[in-house]
Order: sequence, then structure tokens, then C-alpha cells
Amino acid sequence: MNHILLVDHYDSFTYNLLDLIYKSIPNCHVTVVKCDASDLLPHATDFSAIVLGPGPGSPLSSADVGYSSKLWTQSDVPVFGVCLGFQSLCCRFDWSIDRLAEVQHGYICPVQVTAPDHPLLKDVPSVFDAVRYHSLYAIPTNTQLNVLAHCTDTNSLVVPMAVAHPTLPYYGVQFHPESICSQYGQQIFSNFWQLAVAHNEKSHRNIVDTSSYWSSHCCNPRSIPRTITPPFLSLTYKSIDLAIDPVALCDYLKSESVKFQFLESAAVPGKHSIIAINDESSSLIYSALNSGTFNVTGYNTFYDTYEKGSVDGFYNLLQTYIDQQGTVSSGPADVPFWGGIVGYISYEAGMAGLGIASDVKNYDFSLMFARRSIVLSCNPPKVHILSVYIHDDPWVKQISSFIEHWSPEPVRESTFSAILKQPIAQLDREKYEQMVRQCQEYLHSGDSYELCLTQRVRVSIEPADSWEFYKKLRRMNPAPYACYLDLPGAIVASSSPERFLKWNAEGTCELRPIKGTVKKSSEMTFEKASEILNSRKERAENLMIVDLIRHDLNQICTNVEVSQLMKVEEYETVYQLVSAIIGTLRRSFHGLDLLRHALPPGSMTGAPKKRSVDILKSIEQDKTRGIYSGVIGYLDVAGRGDWSVVIRTAVLYTKDTTDTTHTWTLGAGGAVVALSTPEGEYEEMQAKLYSACQVFLR
Repeated sequence: MNHILLVDHYDSFTYNLLDLIYKSIPNCHVTVVKCDASDLLPHATDFSAIVLGPGPGSPLSSADVGYSSKLWTQSDVPVFGVCLGFQSLCCRFDWSIDRLAEVQHGYICPVQVTAPDHPLLKDVPSVFDAVRYHSLYAIPTNTQLNVLAHCTDTNSLVVPMAVAHPTLPYYGVQFHPESICSQYGQQIFSNFWQLAVAHNEKSHRNIVDTSSYWSSHCCNPRSIPRTITPPFLSLTYKSIDLAIDPVALCDYLKSESVKFQFLESAAVPGKHSIIAINDESSSLIYSALNSGTFNVTGYNTFYDTYEKGSVDGFYNLLQTYIDQQGTVSSGPADVPFWGGIVGYISYEAGMAGLGIASDVKNYDFSLMFARRSIVLSCNPPKVHILSVYIHDDPWVKQISSFIEHWSPEPVRESTFSAILKQPIAQLDREKYEQMVRQCQEYLHSGDSYELCLTQRVRVSIEPADSWEFYKKLRRMNPAPYACYLDLPGAIVASSSPERFLKWNAEGTCELRPIKGTVKKSSEMTFEKASEILNSRKERAENLMIVDLIRHDLNQICTNVEVSQLMKVEEYETVYQLVSAIIGTLRRSFHGLDLLRHALPPGSMTGAPKKRSVDILKSIEQDKTRGIYSGVIGYLDVAGRGDWSVVIRTAVLYTKDTTDTTHTWTLGAGGAVVALSTPEGEYEEMQAKLYSACQVFLR
């Protein structure tokens, strides 16, 4: 049996490596186990081969490598190490480990083959490109391992890239063969497998089939339990060929005291705007993980409980609630939302999914189940009135008739004008630059490849209409994933340009990470912006997030592909470097599983995700990000979803609202990499915070 053990060092590229193994080795079965699993060593000889994956930290730290370093003592089992796994092999044979003078995170480098006749590098050219994610390197201090390939860095340092033991079945590569920009990774793993098969046959290894044991002991993600079969709902709708400004319609609803949640495509590439009606037909769903209560108010009010702090407990209840409401199997195909969940999920809810606790005082989840909605399409212009509320033909007819005969007035200019209660606090330069230096120390020590450092600013003003605030925000910064939400715990006004993820009813999903932004100006042409955004630094940042997202998708998807890699896109106010990754959900997983496993957004953390989030929590001094860095979007009754990353957003928490003062919270973030400078990062963060506050100052 071709049973392979893949050891996960809590990395954010592990499942890319798993995908590469399956593509390289036919008819194999791979078990993924964490490096600190206590049953790792006793069962190591059960496998045909072992792959030690990459990970954060140092091979000299037992906390980072767990039991995996001892697998090099299982002399009869073929083992292949990648990055951290490679370095642990070098340590096993007494090579030294030191820091690189020039950190290599997300860089594509030419690898020079020095042992072209070695079977590990069969059919691999003498020079090929590979992606490196490391700040530590192995120094040959003896001849116990043979160097098969190397890179020569700009400071003339020769860094081993591939090694093999002369007599034992031990091999490794320092680079990441699973990266989307690495060449010949599949060939190298195929070669390793041929070496492993030959060794196992020659040594007459008796490999025991223990797949049944490992099926319950591996660390593969599990789907959210679905305890009931959703009943079928009846969808009542009418589509009208008519062009209506969605803001004008919201203005009218506001004048009639109709509450709603508004997801607006205020700029390309957005195509639809969704008005989810909050009336007697809707239900509000909200929870703080630290409370362990699942609250539903409005239609069918009730509450339930789950273990405090358990994100799985919340998602289990949410999935059951969604299933209880029912599903719709047919409707207008060109309308993305037929009713369902709309709202936000906090950054800390994503942290909890990684096993990192936080002390949040606000709701981690605030959602609304909308049974009535109005969707406006811009190309071609249409208005869709929809309801999954029982026997709701009269409402659909009433709203349709009103819209058909409505003569809207031009959209009123926003009346929002802020009266500051106190000056907006400035970012402490010395403190922030020290935080950047702390980040870079973690980058140089191998604990992270990239860290998205964030700051928040609070702006206190005299009470003012939040809807008028949103109208001013969208005018100043139109965005494809804008929104206005008025939900338990907070009012949210967002002008986000970044989609997090989207999936359809068939389970096809897409993520579109943005890393790299250049502001438009009269002097900044597309050509100039493209030159800036295609710098080594910008492309490395984008590549890291692309590889991280591929890992997130590979956990629960098949056919994961990069459909667009680092393309410069032009928007109304900025140029951005955008990639797109697609996949198809496996049969046992659904949209909520994808959302659960992909949070928090990798573009707001860095990589590896878990270690980076932990580091950022300590550097940002346990200040909760809250809704900022979380996600906003919908999950509809047909099983579709679309969620954006919460950036360029202002939040008015209920706890910050009094009769005399409204205190809005805004956030800004920036990716700290090895090439960053504390001075440059401070200037960038200051500019972002200043830009975010302009809606209060103009």
C-alpha cells in the first residue's frame, strides 16, 4: 500500500504540499499529522514514506519541530524534508544553522543543480526557478550529507537547496516545491517516490496497513455537522427592467422608517446591490464567543447555548439554524441573493478557529436572516423583488407596483458633517516603529514570512446620522464591496475594495486577494503603477498570500487553481495587484465550512497564519481588531455566498454610542516584510489613517 505520512509543523502551506504529493505519486494515500502528536513516533514505521513539511521557527527548537526531528532516526523509512523539515535533516547530521543576511520570503530564485546524476533530480534541468520562504539556512560542516543543488545569494553566499544522505533514504529541499511559482516540484516528488519504492523493496520492509487507525487520528479538517435535511422553501419574486439608483431607494426606505442591511456594488467589478429588509419577517442572530449564547430575535425568537469560546459550537448551531429555515432550489439565475444570512464576522472569531483565544467585549457574529430583499442589477439594469416569507405574494406585488410607478428624486448629497468632540489622536511614531522592528525580528528568526500589522483610531463626534455618514464615505471612496449594516452590537459603514471569497450553489469558489496598492493621480499612469506593483517586494507579498489561500482551499476543495496571478487592475481611485484562486468544494463540505476554515483572511494576518496571528496579538498588545480585519457578506438560501474583507471601514459600536457622543473606530493595516523600513511603514500607516479619517474632516 502506498501510505505516506505528511507531518504538519503548523504551517500555512501544508495542504499545498499534500496536493503536490497526490499529483506526483499515483494511487497513494496521505495521512496528515501534527508534529506534536504523541502517536507520531510509535507508528512511523507503518508508512511507505514520510514527508516533513515546512513550518515557522527553528529546527533547533523542540517547540517548533515537536517529535518530527526524531523521525530521522527511523533509518528504515524513506523521509523527505521541506524547508523546516530540510533543516531538521541537516541538524540531525550536525550541520550548523544560522540566519541569512538577506531574508528570502516569497522570492523566486534560480536553483543551480550540482549533482545532475543523482536520481532525486532526474529530468530536472541544471538551473530552475523555485520559491524560497526562509530566513535560516543550513551550513555544511561535514560530509555526512551530499549537496545536490544550491542558490547563490546577492552577497555571494552559497546556500544549500537540496541534499541527500549517501547511504540512508533521507532527502530534503530548502525551497518550497509546492509554491505556485516553483518549477519541477512534481518531478522531484515523483523521483523521491521512486527512490522510496526501490528502498522498500530492497530492504523487504513489512508495511502494515494502519489507515483505519489514522482515519480518526489525523488532523484533516472536518465538516460542520448537518443534523437535519433542509425543507424546501417557496421563492416569490418579480423582476422589473428598470434602472434605479440603490441609494435613492435606500433614502426612500429610510424616510419611511424601513430598516435594512445594504450591500452595495458602488464601483466595478461589482454588478449587484442587495437591500435586505429588516422587518417582522427577518431574524437577527448574534453571539459573543466568550458568552456561549446563540441569540435569535425577531421572527421565531429563541436562544441556545454552546461551550464558551467554542467557535465550532457556534457554527454547529448556526448551520442547524440555517438548515431549519430551508433551502430554495430554483429562481432567477442572474440574481445572486434570494434571501438568507447577511452580516459580519469578527477577526477574533477567525482567531478562535485557529485555537487562539481573545477577550472580546463585542459580538463576534452579528447576522440577519432576511426573508425579504430587493436586488438591483446594473448591467443590464433590473430590479428584483424577492421573498421566502410564507404566503408573501401580497408584499412582492405591493413593492413591485410601487417601484414600477415610482419617480425617485435625484439622490440627495450627504448631509453628514462631523463636529469633533476632541482632536483625532496621532499615531505615536516611536511606538509604531518599535512595533515594526519587533515584526522584523520575528521575520529574521524564521517565525513568520510576513506580518500584517494594524492600528486603530477612534474618532469622537457629536451624534450624527450614520446613513448620511455612509453616503459621504461611498462618495469619497466608491468601492465594489461597500456596505451599510445596522445590526446588534454595531453600525458598519464600509468601502472595501477586496473580495474575500465567493462560492456558488455547485460549490465552485473563488478568492481574490489584494496585496499591493498605488493611489491614482494625474502623474500616476497605469504603466508607472505597474512598474511599482511588479517590484520584487510587492510580488513577494502577493505570492505569499496566494500560496496561503491555496492552502486554505486545498483543505476542503478539489481542483484548486490560480486563475489569475498578480495582475495589475485599475479601479476608480487606485491601481492594485490582484490574484484569483478557484476550487470546488468536496462533497462533504458546504459554503459555511469554507468560511469557517478560511478565516481570518490571510491578507490581514501574514503567513504562516496561526503563528503570525499569535505574534500580532502580542505586538498589537492584545488590542482587539473587532469587525476590522473580519468579513462582511451573505450566505443565501440557495447555498451561495460572497464575503469581503473588512478594510476601509468605520464602525460605530453600540457601547460607544451615547446621547452626546458617537465614537467611531477605524482601522488600517500594512504588511511588514524583511525589506520594510520602520520609517517607511510609519509613513504608510500614517497616510492610511489620515485618509480613513478624511470623511470626518471634510
